[in-house]
Amino acid sequence: KNQASRSLGNLCCIVSYLTAVSCLYGRVGVGGLDGTFDVTTFMGVPYSILGTLCCSTILFLLEGEAQSERRNRVSRVSAGTSKPTDSVGITLKNLNASNRIVPPLFAACATFYVAGLYSILLRGSSFFGQGLPKSHGEALSSMLGRNRDALASMAEKTTMYSDALVIAARLAGSGLWTATNIFGPLIHIAGLAATVPSVSLLLSQMWSGVSSHRAQVLFAMPLNIFPILFCKGTPTIQTIGVIGMLGGLMQLFSLQHNERRSHMRI
Repeated sequence: KNQASRSLGNLCCIVSYLTAVSCLYGRVGVGGLDGTFDVTTFMGVPYSILGTLCCSTILFLLEGEAQSERRNRVSRVSAGTSKPTDSVGITLKNLNASNRIVPPLFAACATFYVAGLYSILLRGSSFFGQGLPKSHGEALSSMLGRNRDALASMAEKTTMYSDALVIAARLAGSGLWTATNIFGPLIHIAGLAATVPSVSLLLSQMWSGVSSHRAQVLFAMPLNIFPILFCKGTPTIQTIGVIGMLGGLMQLFSLQHNERRSHMRI
């Protein structure tokens, strides 16, 4: 292996992940309901979330710069020689065994953010699925078709609160183009924004190895409670909130562990 082959391999891994995620969300939808109104969940968790976490493991194959290549680069810089010709691909100079989990975690969180923004800002627009159902009744009408009879009316009453209709109504209530009022989309936008501090602190600490300040973690972690409780229309936003909450707890345990070690040295 050399730098050129590693860079090309990294590029192939990233393209593979993007392709897999695109196929996943195109098939099972963003919130546990596909285009034919079939529920796509496992034990209440949408396939899109489980699939994203599984697909992100592809990025564990990413490779950083080898020690020999790093020494050669440093020696070239110190000697003032010209660098080798750039190759096609992506070079991750700072990726090593201690922060190898960061690319998969970053990719999964980025995918959840994009899915959340799509659900809020684009789903149901003229470019992305115009005419999506905005209520339980419209969702059932889409399932049964235009020719409705007495049996269809009975089915409407008996299935009003089925899983598919509840998921469809929640998704509709979170989007700007499908919600009956503006409060639902605003709540989901606020929930998405509330997760940014925790996720950014978590990824920064895991990548650099430098612990965040306790005050920052304590400020950012409670913000994740809001999307977990109130952003039920878009499960990807709730998932980011869970990741931020767990990441905040991990950071607090890490800070406490470092403080104990410092006291033991004293």
